[in-house]
Amino acid sequence: MSGHAFQNVTLNGASLGGIADLTLDARETLLTEGESGQIYETIATVIQSAPKATFACKSLGTLIGLMTGGSIPYVAITGLVLVAPRLAAAAVGYQAAVGASWTFALPATYKPLLLPERIGWQIGGVAEITVGAYALSVDGSTAPLAVANNASVPAVGTLGERYVLTAATQNGVAITGVQSVDLTIDHKVENNQPHCYDAGLPHPVLLSQPGVGGPASMSCRLRSSDVGQVLAAGNLVLTFTKLSKIGVGITTGTVTVTLRAGNARTEQVSGVPGMVDFLVHGTFDGANAPLTLAAA
Repeated sequence: MSGHAFQNVTLNGASLGGIADLTLDARETLLTEGESGQIYETIATVIQSAPKATFACKSLGTLIGLMTGGSIPYVAITGLVLVAPRLAAAAVGYQAAVGASWTFALPATYKPLLLPERIGWQIGGVAEITVGAYALSVDGSTAPLAVANNASVPAVGTLGERYVLTAATQNGVAITGVQSVDLTIDHKVENNQPHCYDAGLPHPVLLSQPGVGGPASMSCRLRSSDVGQVLAAGNLVLTFTKLSKIGVGITTGTVTVTLRAGNARTEQVSGVPGMVDFLVHGTFDGANAPLTLAAA
């Protein structure tokens, strides 16, 4: 008997640190049928699949540095490997030298995408970015997900990037007393819609884009201890700064999140201790994408 634990994610050759909540869903539709009058089912076959991986990552700078522009931030996947090391039986929690790996297949003409779905932070903790990666098939017949057992396990890097929120402004005015931020992004992107498949083939060859399933929606909730402030409509800018590895405080390295043309409103004011919740909704202003992410 052996157990496995997800531990390593390599994206376009870069090893990502601080991985958490990694799930891989094959999203298969299994056809099981038998002929009328038969006692048993005689067919059991996968008629459709649309694999998707989701994970949270604390290496904001590395991951966002791989993202490019367009209508929404994304990473064109040229290599994505998820590794689950096998746990040794002799010592609980210690990894053996072998594991299982899952590799996303790479279409020659259209690369699968990795998209940000959430950026969260709360006071006393570090920021995390949650992303979704959608697998595609080269031709609709070749499986978009390759699985290998007894694969080599990459070396685990030492703890690297960790970021905290150091500034937040709305319409150029500082937001004070911020306790938490929760930016959610619904891209309306999928690889399991009917038009993502070629006729009769089991694997997706295309991704649906924003506008096909509805416009992309991007909003941010902020909680502040300064109940006396009111946010005006305008751009929301969040600045996350990298912590020093040894000592106290922060060091160089920032990630900037801009939610444009934000419609800001107060959602709730609570009592003791006083807290106020704000909702800022990003909108397209006719020229600029609602959300931009930048690492420096």
